[in-house]
Amino acid sequence: MAGRTQNQTEESTPAAATTTDISILEKSHGVSVEQKAGPESDTDTKRSATDDEVANLAQTADSLPLAVIIVMIIGGAERFAYYALSGPWQNYIQNPPGDYALPGALGLGQATATAINNAYRFLSFLTPLIVGVLSDTWLGRYKALLWSMIVYACGGLILLLTSLPIALDHGAGPAGLGVSMILIACGVGGVNKIQLFRAHLGIRNQIHNYLYTVSYFQLTRVTNLSSLSIIPATFLESKFGFWSAYLLGFGALLISIAILCGLSSKLVKVPKGTNIILSAGKVLGCAIKSGFRLDNTKASYQASHYNRAVSWTDEFVDEIKVTLRTCRVLLSMAVFTLCMGQMLNNLVSQAGQMELHGVPNDMIQALSGIAVVLLGPAIQGVMSLLAKRRILLGPIVRMAISFIFTAAGMAFAGGVQQLIYSAPPCYNAPLACAESMGGTIPNNINVWMQTPIHFILASGEILGYVAMDEVSYTNSPQGLKSVVQAFKQLSNCLGSILGLALSPVSRDPYLVVLYSSLAGVMVLITGIFWYYFGKYDRPKRAQESPLDTTEESEAKE
Repeated sequence: MAGRTQNQTEESTPAAATTTDISILEKSHGVSVEQKAGPESDTDTKRSATDDEVANLAQTADSLPLAVIIVMIIGGAERFAYYALSGPWQNYIQNPPGDYALPGALGLGQATATAINNAYRFLSFLTPLIVGVLSDTWLGRYKALLWSMIVYACGGLILLLTSLPIALDHGAGPAGLGVSMILIACGVGGVNKIQLFRAHLGIRNQIHNYLYTVSYFQLTRVTNLSSLSIIPATFLESKFGFWSAYLLGFGALLISIAILCGLSSKLVKVPKGTNIILSAGKVLGCAIKSGFRLDNTKASYQASHYNRAVSWTDEFVDEIKVTLRTCRVLLSMAVFTLCMGQMLNNLVSQAGQMELHGVPNDMIQALSGIAVVLLGPAIQGVMSLLAKRRILLGPIVRMAISFIFTAAGMAFAGGVQQLIYSAPPCYNAPLACAESMGGTIPNNINVWMQTPIHFILASGEILGYVAMDEVSYTNSPQGLKSVVQAFKQLSNCLGSILGLALSPVSRDPYLVVLYSSLAGVMVLITGIFWYYFGKYDRPKRAQESPLDTTEESEAKE
């Protein structure tokens, strides 16, 4: 479920962790070491690690401070609400009301439901770009998050009220869905734009690198556990109606807002910064006038060649170079995001074409969250073991591996779809032939055939979205962090646009071709991605930013 780890995610699915920032702690920016003052002393001291210690001591993760734990609880409650609200959407939009095999309300069909879901995802991924600017330059991150949550709750309330049977009978469903989706998208975008945290770092006699703290997927596990709200929500949907599922989500949102307000004093609120965005714009404008060469915009170059004083420093230009390189990496995630989004729409519809044995078809997407919870510790253990042996799997290689998992997941989805088309009674027209008895008899394929799809995609989700957050946070100037974090959502926007373009073929009998094509494209992208960006995953020192190749660039010039 893309977005769980996304903030990964992720809106999107649970692992796509959605990243909830408030503050967050900005106490240490590299690696540190903690040592005992003496053999019998309980006094610990922290200091920055030396290059020799980085080279010779193991690097692992530290425990999380209280403020980060509070943030994780708030994020977990928000994710619980999100999946309770959005989990039933495909059925709500696609299927008609009445005594059918699948619950429904609007009856607009699979292609339209998929298109609407992708349009919503596009908006929810676009709004962080706007909220990021407002957060850094006007509201501050805490106020931006609080107002986003309030808008979010208003959307949930409208969705709840317009999904009541009396409202649906009076035709309020489509308009209510549209308004609520816009408000929820704006709210989710405001939440997702906030970056991950940096905990205070250090462990006894070992190098502590905060990347390993993030890589331990604590936030991912919390958000994926919260995403299991899909299970009660979809059962409520099938037994009592969609309004009951939306009531569950709305209640969780109120709890999240209450915690955010009640524990405000426990959070380290990062103040709004100066308008560094304007300075970055001036640098880019100067680069355009200087033949698109950023090095020509440096203060030293401008002074020596044009006798001109500029308001920025050489170091700031180097930071802009790293930021632009980071944005190129993040944009390459567009098709990856598109594939992860299949779990929210087309794979839900695919489950509805199979024998459910009493399980709601939209509950099957919870398998992805379960898979992340189960696989996360295993992947964490492998990475920790490798880190202790100073074998570092950088974010670029992890992203490339995640692409391979995604391609495999799409290929498996295509295989399952072909099995559905090969099975009676309706073959390549599931639930649409006379033998289905009015759409009540699915094709003779067990829905649990989908299980490997979700586990394969969950593996890619864990690696991909955590690496994506790592790249976007560690390779950006301090004042541009939330904007760069939000910029990663642009790749998700592109993925949603691709989803909209593919929505006309997101229906029978074209789904085998759709899944197979996505698998092939992901294989191709993996090769291209590694060819262009693999070199950035070999930093000279463990604490270096993986994309920071400024010294190498200067040496070449």
